[in-house]
Amino acid sequence: MDTVGAGDSFTAGLLHRLAALGHLGGRLDALSLEDVTDSCSFAAHVAAVTCSVHGANPPWADEAAMEAGVEQLLPHA
Repeated sequence: MDTVGAGDSFTAGLLHRLAALGHLGGRLDALSLEDVTDSCSFAAHVAAVTCSVHGANPPWADEAAMEAGVEQLLPHA
């Protein structure tokens, strides 16, 4: 197990999921406990996938979504 990048990946996964749920770009007062739980779970999966490979090699968004079992991701640019 290689934990390089786990914290960064967790933060990126958390922000990505919150944005996908429409909670970034303003106040977080509409954030529900369910959305926080969902976002943290997604972030933990992203960090776990990052730890499963050697070096700082975080997963791509589609890989993270499949690992976490979520459907809604930010659209690709």
